[in-house]
Amino acid sequence: MRLLLRKSSPDFVTCFNVARNKRDELTWNIYQHLNSFHVRHYSSAVPGNSEKPPIEELTKLKQANLKLTESVKTTEDKYIRALAEAENVRQRMMKQVGDAKQFGIQGFCKDLLSVADTLRLASENIPAEHLENTVVKSMHEGLKLTESQLMQVFEKHGVKLLHPEGQKFDPNFHEAVFQQSMPEKEAGTIFVVTKPGYTLNERVLRPALVGVVKQD
Repeated sequence: MRLLLRKSSPDFVTCFNVARNKRDELTWNIYQHLNSFHVRHYSSAVPGNSEKPPIEELTKLKQANLKLTESVKTTEDKYIRALAEAENVRQRMMKQVGDAKQFGIQGFCKDLLSVADTLRLASENIPAEHLENTVVKSMHEGLKLTESQLMQVFEKHGVKLLHPEGQKFDPNFHEAVFQQSMPEKEAGTIFVVTKPGYTLNERVLRPALVGVVKQD
């Protein structure tokens, strides 16, 4: 009888092979239903037949079903973890691409800061009495115009000037080069900027060098 059940029905054998090879839990359940159907059908077709599938075979099938269920759960867990890891990699790559777009010119901008410093010092160190001279005055105006255009280019690309005179000292953006007692000012206030700083998209390119009021 058991041999007849396994070999007499092509659909039954096909379903069993699919369940065994593909480890598909749904197909396995169909196989179990078909098995139950064939047992009931054959038992009803043979009068007086009371033979039942052996307990050992049923036990093996249950164990196989349990293993397949555990395998499906393990595979699903690995799949979910792989998706999460792929998403993390995608987000990291997007961040790196964004940083490259925002800060790819950081080295170039740092090199231009010395040019900006030179223009600023040249325009600030011309004595006022020399500005009465037409040539000197024209040169001074040219320096100021060049410096202004450079600052506009900086601003266009996300570079901003830090000139924090009168502000509270912030170690994230300022570097104190000296301290001085000034009773008329609040302690921790920047009272002079010896060299302005710059930021690129809120990231410090160079901190501002400042003098800070110290607490007595």
